[in-house]
Amino acid sequence: MAALTQILCQKADENVIFVENYMKAGGEALALTFLVTGIISAYVHPDFFDSNPLKDRLGYNNFCVLFDLPPSSYIGATGIAFTVYLVCMYVRLAMRRLRLEKENLPDWFVNMALAIHYLFGLSMCAFTLVFVIPPTLSAWGHTGVFVQLIFFRWAAVITSYLQSVYFGRTILYRSRVFIVIYTITSVVLPILYFVNFYVYDTEHRTGVDPYLPAWITASFDYLWFVCLALTTQMLPESPPLRETFRLAERTFELPNGMYIPLSKWKEVTSMPLTKAGSVDEKTSDRQALIPCPVLACLYRHKAIIPDEKGVVDWIDLAKAVCSYTGCRRDVLEKILRVAFKDTSDEFKEPGCRLFELVGRVQHGYATGCRANKVIKAHIFDELEQKYAVTVDELEDSKHNKRFYLDTIHDVATFSPLKALKTQGCSIFEERKAAISFSALFEAFRRSDPKTSRPYLSAHDLRLLLLEGCFPVDYHPHPWGLKDVLDEIAVVSCGCPQQLCECFDAPTRNEELAPLTSGKQNYHALELQK
Repeated sequence: MAALTQILCQKADENVIFVENYMKAGGEALALTFLVTGIISAYVHPDFFDSNPLKDRLGYNNFCVLFDLPPSSYIGATGIAFTVYLVCMYVRLAMRRLRLEKENLPDWFVNMALAIHYLFGLSMCAFTLVFVIPPTLSAWGHTGVFVQLIFFRWAAVITSYLQSVYFGRTILYRSRVFIVIYTITSVVLPILYFVNFYVYDTEHRTGVDPYLPAWITASFDYLWFVCLALTTQMLPESPPLRETFRLAERTFELPNGMYIPLSKWKEVTSMPLTKAGSVDEKTSDRQALIPCPVLACLYRHKAIIPDEKGVVDWIDLAKAVCSYTGCRRDVLEKILRVAFKDTSDEFKEPGCRLFELVGRVQHGYATGCRANKVIKAHIFDELEQKYAVTVDELEDSKHNKRFYLDTIHDVATFSPLKALKTQGCSIFEERKAAISFSALFEAFRRSDPKTSRPYLSAHDLRLLLLEGCFPVDYHPHPWGLKDVLDEIAVVSCGCPQQLCECFDAPTRNEELAPLTSGKQNYHALELQK
């Protein structure tokens, strides 16, 4: 039990791993399982050794008889599970070593060896079916599970031997003899099983009546188990692995597959709020190619500067979004994980391809508006006329037409806006539109100085969706995912917020005036479901 003890007692700071020790430990665990289950079976079911389905066909008791009946089968299943773990660890480490050495091996051999090791691991897992198919249920099925293990284990051993041959490692004479004996045994034993079983069933024999002399089959059977125990000693020596373990910091995965430490990511997404600069008129033509209104604004106000290929680094993009729009980390992470999830690896790998987002970034009608190059002002005029609320006492024509929290969600049902479809996009759904406009409302809302009621002016919405510009006097404020979800809850609830117990009111809206309409938006109700 040396290998098993070494693995169980290995210290955390020991980083040299002898791969073959796991295969050897698996054999030791199997031997220990046979020993314990054999003692229990001899005490509980001594008559089973005199006559059983396997002995009737083979003329002798093989090792499987030791755990074929309960309670031995319960102990055997536990021991075999530990054996499976050790063998799977051997397979994992052997494949890792193979990948480290693959530069000196033919590609066909590497692929074949990886496939064989995978199959050996699966074969070992399938071996547990011996407890599901006992010989009393099906002698053929029970033995067939063992036979498939014989084949795949032999294939894995041969692969390891050939790997040493390719590398020119020292091959001792005993290793060559072992491979020959092990190969003959692995081929002959299943044939002997088949002949005995076939003749026994076709001739309708009963009792202990094997077709072949029992000593022949038993010799190969027990010889196979001897080879199992000697495998690690007889194979050529292979190099161990050196592996270092240390505690790793939690990370966030960027769309290009790069992991950034969570501490640094928090710094990136905690940039101080900054008012956008003046509009760069030279960017007006290219910004029309950016479907996302927020990214279009950031580009036109020179908050993000792509390289000559139109690529913006993901970190720079994250800093700009958080700094110039005030969104918190939870919103940005949702955007990066959801909005770009369907794009190809080639598209995401260098960074955000700012001018190739049409048909790729999907977040509601806002994207559809900017992605459609034939959008006309009269469509937005119709939207404004239908849903905007006019405040007559205001002289400022830019802000006397407003979208309030309830009316902004009605935009999601606006048919002409839904008709603005882009090529290859299936984003024109009311659910995505409601979430998109809720986020837009939260980021760019204003507050009425008299009632403190938040609103989004029609002029601001026109600038964002059609022209890709931040409002002139826009100042970012911090907002998060909970704020957006609470807005949807307000509309779907339909009752005054101060009296509503349907959700926790965010502190930013403590002075929000009641929604006097009492209207329940059917789309928001659908979202709530």
